[in-house]
Amino acid sequence: MTQTLTVNPARPNLYTALVASVAQPYTPKQFPKLVYGETVDVSLYLANDARSGATGSTPRIAITLDDVKPKSGTFTLSDGIENFIVSGAGTTAANGLYKLIDEQFDNHPVWRLLNGATSYFIRRETHGDHNAWHLVQADSATQVPANQYLYSDGQGGSGPGLTGWTVDDDGISPAPTLTSSIETTAALDWDATETEIETALNELNDDTGPYSDTVKVAKYANGSFNVFFDSVGDHAALTVNVSNIQPVSASSIISIVEGSATTREQQLIQIKASPLVLTSTGTEITDGWSMVLDANNVNFLQAVALEAISANYTIEIVDDASTNVDVVALGPVILEPSAFN
Repeated sequence: MTQTLTVNPARPNLYTALVASVAQPYTPKQFPKLVYGETVDVSLYLANDARSGATGSTPRIAITLDDVKPKSGTFTLSDGIENFIVSGAGTTAANGLYKLIDEQFDNHPVWRLLNGATSYFIRRETHGDHNAWHLVQADSATQVPANQYLYSDGQGGSGPGLTGWTVDDDGISPAPTLTSSIETTAALDWDATETEIETALNELNDDTGPYSDTVKVAKYANGSFNVFFDSVGDHAALTVNVSNIQPVSASSIISIVEGSATTREQQLIQIKASPLVLTSTGTEITDGWSMVLDANNVNFLQAVALEAISANYTIEIVDDASTNVDVVALGPVILEPSAFN
């Protein structure tokens, strides 16, 4: 049986915007109950709104927990900077962790062996018409020529290859392999304090902080905190791993203030429970959309494992051209376990 949902976007209160029908645009209606294991066909209409069923607008319906904050588990943070572990090289002193440094060689990034007694670098060099990544021993990242050319990957890609290295003029067999290494913070508890988050971030990159810039952290609630960079400059968004957070969650990173030569970057990080049901597309029908609500998934089952619960529904219209999101209705919905659980 198809459920008909009609929304009156003109209602000033989003909690009364779900109405009986297009012909009754001011009579509030409850969202239908959802039972685990069901798939519910829905016909969605907007009352007196030209977007209803029109090309260029996409409907979205989400069912979320009343409280979307983390409840247990851990998360980690990273700046996503790729470093490399060199192993298996016959020149044993060249084995170890190579960190990305600020200097460049021939307009390409350079990695330097960390804590080595001798300075070794991975850099891309041009020899005639041939470009390749080399592992060299040199007094500095930009010394030309290097003191020793130990190994080469034979490739001129945007970064060094992990395999395919060969012994160069001054190297000792065998050639090494490389392993990509992206540094992350220690695991942080779901309710970590702002001091714990700040300390973990500032311990990245040999205690120089993410992107080699220390930060300060302001926490607003569990799963919501702001990262303030101490120095001016633009930074890519930090990354968050929430795979160990419960309930099952997703993260978002928003640049509140974009850094520049005169401005410090500020990033808002939010960890929220993933929707129990999410339908983010619809098939156009006359004056509306046909949609399917799928309540047959693990997130839904975990939420109603013990008993029926109250959750929230949100109905949104996305402008395909601008990606602007218009929330047109929201309110409570009852979720129930299957009778066969």
